[in-house]
Amino acid sequence: MSRKRDEDEDESQENLMVLRLPEKYAQIVRQAVNKGNLRERLQIDIKDDCRNALLKIENETLTGKLVDLPCIMECQKTIDNKTFYKSGDICQMLLVCVQYSAIDIS
Repeated sequence: MSRKRDEDEDESQENLMVLRLPEKYAQIVRQAVNKGNLRERLQIDIKDDCRNALLKIENETLTGKLVDLPCIMECQKTIDNKTFYKSGDICQMLLVCVQYSAIDIS
């Protein structure tokens, strides 16, 4: 395959990660997704090192760390619940805690 074709295929897939939140905040995010106002209630700021993040959920600020998963998971989408197509690979998780010192992952 040509290099141009590889770049086009990469652009068609989304950048995906698992977002792991404490239960209290997971419920808030779940409600925001269901109501369609996620952009108003959740803000994620990934730092320059691409491993640490700050999350604002409503009026509270949480800290997170981006960690690599032990294996790659394929994510798929469907329009008609019959045909599925690959939309991306998930290989990272944003692990979020209330206190930064609670995250101790090397």
